[in-house]
Amino acid sequence: MLNTLKSRQDISCIFVLFRGEGYLTGRDLDWGGGHNFWGDAPRGKFKPFLQNIVDEMNSVGKQVYIVSETPVFPWQPRDFIHRPFSFNSQETPSVLLKDDVYKHQKEYLDMLAEIKGAEIINGMDALCPNGEYPMFDTNRMPLYFDDDHLSVYGSHYLVKNLLEPYLIGIAGQAEQ
Repeated sequence: MLNTLKSRQDISCIFVLFRGEGYLTGRDLDWGGGHNFWGDAPRGKFKPFLQNIVDEMNSVGKQVYIVSETPVFPWQPRDFIHRPFSFNSQETPSVLLKDDVYKHQKEYLDMLAEIKGAEIINGMDALCPNGEYPMFDTNRMPLYFDDDHLSVYGSHYLVKNLLEPYLIGIAGQAEQ
């Protein structure tokens, strides 16, 4: 991969999006503590692995942007779809409080802050209006497919509301 990146002068920036908290802790990301799906393997190994990837990309002249994890919800979007004959549907969508998400992701966000050679893009700040992180946007469109994966609409929302300024800036630099 590095040889390909090195030879591609038209690629100046790399955006890295991944399920970082799970790789760091080895646990599923749900609010109940999650199940341990990697054992002890990633703890202590993920940060050096990520730093190595950033260093290698920097060594071939690529600017690296790491986009932080989107929040994980303790509910599914389908729980908020009103169905008259369902006992499970709720009347109004719930939100996560920004402070709670930061507490939940503290270890992961602290690790990201220590990565050198990459700009960290914190998605929660851009996608968390009024101190609350919504599962649905203001038009009631679902941002999530399930509790921890963005929907197609949510992915477009993320690009528009978070990444677009970076992409426009990179495109402007390329034109110079």
